[in-house]
Amino acid sequence: MLVAQAPESGAREVPFPATPFPDGGLDARIHLGRPRSSKIMTTFGFILAAALVFGLPVMIDGFLDSGSDRTLKLFLGVPFTAVGIVGVVMVVTGFRQGGRIARENKARRDTLIEQKTQLEAELRDLRARRDGMRSRQWQPRPSIPLVAVNF
Repeated sequence: MLVAQAPESGAREVPFPATPFPDGGLDARIHLGRPRSSKIMTTFGFILAAALVFGLPVMIDGFLDSGSDRTLKLFLGVPFTAVGIVGVVMVVTGFRQGGRIARENKARRDTLIEQKTQLEAELRDLRARRDGMRSRQWQPRPSIPLVAVNF
């Protein structure tokens, strides 16, 4: 009697992680744009830079004045000017550092998107191959023996 065998029951599956972000779930997403610390630094820098508008003219007037209030003008102008300069430095640093971090995050995001696209294409190819193999394999069905030979 001719007997056909069914294919193995354990079809091989491609393993995938349980979550799309194995590093820590949805918190592992990459945030684009400038980081919060850079925005805060820039904001405080703008606030402090306004002191430069008051301090610089008072300090210059103190240097040019030869009267008795020269010391008072310099005493008020120099600290305000220093605070204003610190504010300008904070603005410049906040913009530069925030822009650099944003560019790095965008480059990392683009790399991850490219990897995801490649993995999806590979998955589609593997699924197409698996489905093609299933259609070509013999599927066992209940039947009666076709040939019986007795000697």
